[in-house]
Amino acid sequence: MTIKKGDMVRIRPSSEYYGEDPDLNPADTDGIVTKVDHAISMGITVAWASPGGGENSYTQEDLILSSEAVDEDEDIASEWKTLMFQSGVRITGDWKAKWL
Repeated sequence: MTIKKGDMVRIRPSSEYYGEDPDLNPADTDGIVTKVDHAISMGITVAWASPGGGENSYTQEDLILSSEAVDEDEDIASEWKTLMFQSGVRITGDWKAKWL
């Protein structure tokens, strides 16, 4: 995957910057790539949709496309639902757990 200007991204959870600052390095927050220069190491600039609206630069390895992060979140949610079902917990439409 090559990140390009206009892509919606998130900081990869394994990145040293993940969640380091709520405005400049927010966790689980979408941002828009505003500039790309692969000739320099921190050449991808991202404007964050955080309350402070910060902007910062990253390497390709620090970022993940938001669509990939959402797919990963859905996989984790599915695993939790399976585990809870196997444990005798049922989730209703409003996410209230019921023990059987």
